[in-house]
Amino acid sequence: MCKTISSQLKKNILITNTNEVIAAEGTTLKKHLNYQLSEDLLKLIINRKEIITEDQTTITVTKDKIETGYYVIIPTIANSDVIGLIIMLSTTKITKEEEELIKIASKFLSNYIES
Repeated sequence: MCKTISSQLKKNILITNTNEVIAAEGTTLKKHLNYQLSEDLLKLIINRKEIITEDQTTITVTKDKIETGYYVIIPTIANSDVIGLIIMLSTTKITKEEEELIKIASKFLSNYIES
């Protein structure tokens, strides 16, 4: 799923569980694969919070690894529990359609886990 979304949209995509990055595709994000999530992302998981930036912003993705750009972060919820995040990071503005695609991917992953 990660590779498909990234190749179609030409954006960086990360999928996490509640501890680490479990899938990564794109030009800069492979460096995060299998690394522990930052405190910032762990807080988003705990609070079940979506983040959609309108301006370029800096985010600490994994411990000591910072990315700057536009991003969408959507929690993945299965059986009422947050099981991780789907993150899209881009150097260009993220469109509403791309935003919606990440939300759909999160729901798809949730449904897959629940079944």
